[in-house]
Amino acid sequence: MKLAERNKQALKYALLIGVEPVYVLDENGDRIVDYIDEHGVAHYRVTGDKQKIYSDPIDFRANIAFSGGEIRAVEFGINDSNYDASLLYTLSEFPIDETSLIWYKSEPQYIGTDENRHVDPNSADYKVLQVKDSLNFTKVLLGKLVSNSPVAL
Repeated sequence: MKLAERNKQALKYALLIGVEPVYVLDENGDRIVDYIDEHGVAHYRVTGDKQKIYSDPIDFRANIAFSGGEIRAVEFGINDSNYDASLLYTLSEFPIDETSLIWYKSEPQYIGTDENRHVDPNSADYKVLQVKDSLNFTKVLLGKLVSNSPVAL
């Protein structure tokens, strides 16, 4: 059994690729050099905070449903009642996992410039709460991100 193409919608996903320190940036969005060591390597000023770094968003098509929060059943000891939407696509078609972000209506925004440029995780519409595989499909439970609410580490 396949998902009907007419039921799919255009979305974007980004994968978590790491965590890095938050750098102090100048007015141009460039990192401020703290010092240069004896090997000529620049060390940048940091704030002491950490931030998640995501891949550039990737276009994909999947079935999205906005019926979250209605089910109170507990499947395998997991309460599925605290989600806002769900995605459905062919089994293992995309590498989406519990650390991924999803854009539905919003466009991805970016922070920084050049080599300091990375996707702003707060521009995403949803964070992935859970990924469940079945025989033929993958179901992804999504939690709505409130705009200007930072994505927690």
